[in-house]
Amino acid sequence: MLLSLLMLMFMSDDAYARFPFIRDRYTATFGAFTKKQLQDAKQSTRDMFYFAYDNYVRHAFPLDELDPINCTGRGHDHANPSNININDVLGDYSLSLIESLDSLVVFANKSEFHNAVRLIIDNVSFERNVTVQVFEPTIRVIGSLLSAHLILTDESNM
Repeated sequence: MLLSLLMLMFMSDDAYARFPFIRDRYTATFGAFTKKQLQDAKQSTRDMFYFAYDNYVRHAFPLDELDPINCTGRGHDHANPSNININDVLGDYSLSLIESLDSLVVFANKSEFHNAVRLIIDNVSFERNVTVQVFEPTIRVIGSLLSAHLILTDESNM
């Protein structure tokens, strides 16, 4: 989630026009950030993550994701099994919460990480009568769990 957001933000051609810490197209592509620009970029990233995370928890949990247009939760479409746009990805297992674990670790938010893990333990089950593609849950769920685990267990991060 975090990596996708960062790539989308900083790799686009007009990133320099949308973000005050990027001065021009050349600098956006080849230049180094000043310490102030780096701090501003980190804070912007943190703010965007928590905006998304807090709204997911407030308006969508325990469903898989937040529908940004309606500000409601969205999960597997049981009423319309042929809705593959939704049903190929969402399987009623709090996808966004699981996917946020690695970001909570990166942001060193120990209390919210523990809270999210508790919510997952108490609310998430993969014993669902749904069909999803293997690719999406693999990269999003297993990827987040592995990333969080590797960061947490790497002593150089302590």
